[in-house]
Amino acid sequence: MRLHKDNGSDEPCKHMEGHLNRVADGTAGPLRRWYVRAHMAGCPMCTRFFASLKAMLGRLHKAKEAEPNEEAVHRILATYQAATAAAD
Repeated sequence: MRLHKDNGSDEPCKHMEGHLNRVADGTAGPLRRWYVRAHMAGCPMCTRFFASLKAMLGRLHKAKEAEPNEEAVHRILATYQAATAAAD
């Protein structure tokens, strides 16, 4: 395993971004998961990218489960209706 020099970036290695995405979203098979974990053991940039990706996916999952704010929905609908009425 090759250790990567930490350049302080949160950008992953170019050849790893797709692999990291698949592992983070749960669509990777066992071999790909092993490959990503092995790579991250020596690559701090990919490790940081993966951690931020997992955090973002967690926030999206929570947001998807949240109930919409009824007042905000009414404001959005009113804005949409006003815009479509003005376009007619």
